[in-house]
Amino acid sequence: MGWCKDGNNQVVINTSLPKDSCVFPYSYVNDDKSPRYTFYRAEGSNATQIILHSIKYLRKYKNKKDFTNSAEMKYFENQSLIFDWVIKHKVSKTTDISVKIGLVGDLMWIRNNWSSFLDTKVPEQMRKADFWFGNLETPIDKNKKVKSFFPDYFNYNSDTALLSSFSNLAKSSLFKALSLANNHVFDAGDDGIAATIDYLNKQNILYSGISKNVNDKSYVTFTENGIKFGFYAACWGVNNAKKLDKSNYKLNVIKGIAPFGKEQADLTEIKNVLKEMKSEGVDFKIISIHWGAEYETYPDPQQIIIAREIVESGADIILGHHPHIIQPFEVYFLNGYELKFKNDISFKDNYLPIKLKDESNKPRKALVLYSLGNFTTEMFTKLCQTGILFELNVFRNEENSIDWDINNISYLLNKRNTHPKRQHKLMLIEKE
Repeated sequence: MGWCKDGNNQVVINTSLPKDSCVFPYSYVNDDKSPRYTFYRAEGSNATQIILHSIKYLRKYKNKKDFTNSAEMKYFENQSLIFDWVIKHKVSKTTDISVKIGLVGDLMWIRNNWSSFLDTKVPEQMRKADFWFGNLETPIDKNKKVKSFFPDYFNYNSDTALLSSFSNLAKSSLFKALSLANNHVFDAGDDGIAATIDYLNKQNILYSGISKNVNDKSYVTFTENGIKFGFYAACWGVNNAKKLDKSNYKLNVIKGIAPFGKEQADLTEIKNVLKEMKSEGVDFKIISIHWGAEYETYPDPQQIIIAREIVESGADIILGHHPHIIQPFEVYFLNGYELKFKNDISFKDNYLPIKLKDESNKPRKALVLYSLGNFTTEMFTKLCQTGILFELNVFRNEENSIDWDINNISYLLNKRNTHPKRQHKLMLIEKE
């Protein structure tokens, strides 16, 4: 791969992939002028390193990293045009085979008022979908204390009502499947994992990300209204690697993504899972990944390269979480999907959609949600308290292939109070 230069000979080249291209994200000028402390990333660091850099971490938590290099900002400006166009233009469908699904980010510990923290409009909106997916970033162990004295903690355990509050009118959970692959999964030890899994099983909530036996299937599948779904979850790692080493549980970990750039990401397991899903006849494949850097408003360019590789391996959606703030979205067109709109004058050439290919050769589109922010949280700052309800309609199109439309995007606010006896409230941010 050759060198790509701008007028000032400033250059950043990613040489990990054999791409003969001088465009973002494979090549870009590193002109990010963010404050130095915002470049600190705790992911992949040991306890000593985190303590040494604690002031940087806390400053980043408070202020966030709002910017990135200009090439990435321009890239996502264009992606937002494509995304808005996809929202407005629904795909033709000739059958009644469709399922409404919802996606959220991190379900984190909240210290009290679990049965009453929801504004009624939140479950009302969620009940418009058939079921939901998200990341459960806290153990749920009834035999262990739920801490509540301080406004925030580094280790979590939550009350069962954190999940049971999200129910339909028949009192069944609104969540179909949850990721347990995250850096807080070992906060309550192996006993906490066992209790969490037991509770999810009793609530008929599927899960992926961690398993007791090495030979257990690492993903789950289910069929709804004639469409077979697959859900697989993985993460960058855990806060304390010693807990993982001592545990009797196997965690789905993607090596090489914490930190980015130190070594090439190992996507072997994800690719194998997608192949297995395909052989099982899975129609719609969701890959849930706990990744990225906390408190950054844009994904790392390396993430974008990894996302493309996962999409080209068969993923329909990448559901991202961990940054604790909302990050941009991407839509990819595969195998000539954009040709469906060749006669549509509203689909402008300057949208420059990213066109990929996979071995199926079937036209399709894929969605990458780098981070949907926090769903429930006690964290400080408005950006950390804001999340998204992302709703899709998955269906068979006129070619009898699986496709999707975006039904609705709602924004949420975790209105918190620092006083232990005052009530936390999760509410919709009303559109003006």
